[in-house]
Amino acid sequence: IQPVGGKISCRFGYRGSYYHTGLDIATGYGTPIRAAAGGTVTYAGYHYSYGNLLIISHGNGVQTYYAHCCKLYVSQGQYVSQGQTIAEVGQYVNQGDIIAAVGSTGNSTGPHLHLEVRVNGTAQNPQNYVY
Repeated sequence: IQPVGGKISCRFGYRGSYYHTGLDIATGYGTPIRAAAGGTVTYAGYHYSYGNLLIISHGNGVQTYYAHCCKLYVSQGQYVSQGQTIAEVGQYVNQGDIIAAVGSTGNSTGPHLHLEVRVNGTAQNPQNYVY
């Protein structure tokens, strides 16, 4: 499912000499993000270019990356369900429902979700899966 609503501001693929490995969805700071599919959180932390990054492993070599978040509300090893919602920053519905919130951390010029889909470590076009 779509993790967030918003405007696609940058698509997958080459941008001049730079290869963009995901899909950027511009939306407001603190916008709730949903898990695109169920799986286990394999990374929840800061990565210099991705900023606050959440990686979910869905099995069969498939992973989704959620980057530039202002907050991460899940930890490595935690299982999340597809569509599990996350609250606006500071708005807690239920601690188990909160995954992350859109931000502008790392290599970012404004609030957006950078979504990646990787299969066996290779970035795929997220629009083949969602959007």
